[in-house]
Amino acid sequence: MKLRGALFCTLATVGLCVLSARAEVTLEQLVEDRKLWPSRIATNKPLTVQVIDANLEPKGFRDLKKGELVPLAAVSGSTLDVRVPGGTAVLFTEDTDLLERAAYKKKHGREKAVPKPKPKPKPTSSYAAGKLTERLQNRLTHSDGGKKFLPFKLEQKKKTQYYLFYHSAKWCPPCRAFTPKLARLYNLDFRARPDVEFIFISADKSAGGMRDYMQSYHMPWPAIRYQDRQLFNDVRQRCGRGIPGLALYDSNGNFIAGGNHHTVLDKLKSL
Repeated sequence: MKLRGALFCTLATVGLCVLSARAEVTLEQLVEDRKLWPSRIATNKPLTVQVIDANLEPKGFRDLKKGELVPLAAVSGSTLDVRVPGGTAVLFTEDTDLLERAAYKKKHGREKAVPKPKPKPKPTSSYAAGKLTERLQNRLTHSDGGKKFLPFKLEQKKKTQYYLFYHSAKWCPPCRAFTPKLARLYNLDFRARPDVEFIFISADKSAGGMRDYMQSYHMPWPAIRYQDRQLFNDVRQRCGRGIPGLALYDSNGNFIAGGNHHTVLDKLKSL
């Protein structure tokens, strides 16, 4: 047992000497020169330490995480005292970065900077925009009542869950007959619903024709930008073979119903 103890002490001493050599500061220097002490040190591994109060009475145990910073209280060679909630604790020097921090302070004349804690992520709503919602972002527009189109952004607070796409054109007589009915239905039943958004897909022959149609018939919903219509050919096809046509999707892009107006609208009302 004496031989094992002596061997352990020898190995520990050698280890401390190696650490001291690497850090360019010896434990003897730290014991003699308090100016080299860093105000805080970090652990090299997870530790469980006993907490002792000012009267040297044990007050239980405390777990320290790897890299946890603790205030340095005293250095006495192979061990050191650190302050922890409720009292102090004794650590082995080799279980900390004491020598490295002391060497840094000796070389630079100041303590090693303490890494700033990462900012906590801002709380977000439980609502997550679906794939179709993301696809529509920056692709929508609405008329300003004049000759210009303005960008239309989907409201994050609206939490849209369903999109009703309306494929139509001003040159189409059945479309001109159906649009006022759809606008009236929207204003009465769907404008106030936060989970539904109507989107116009134009079949007009020009952006100007699309604008005139939206203004003349007072469409209260946004439209896919005229130059981006080709990006939504898959949706237009779901609206049916002719116009006017409707297609209902959820916010993730899952097709629900399309084609017949009554069928699609009845389905939307049931959701």
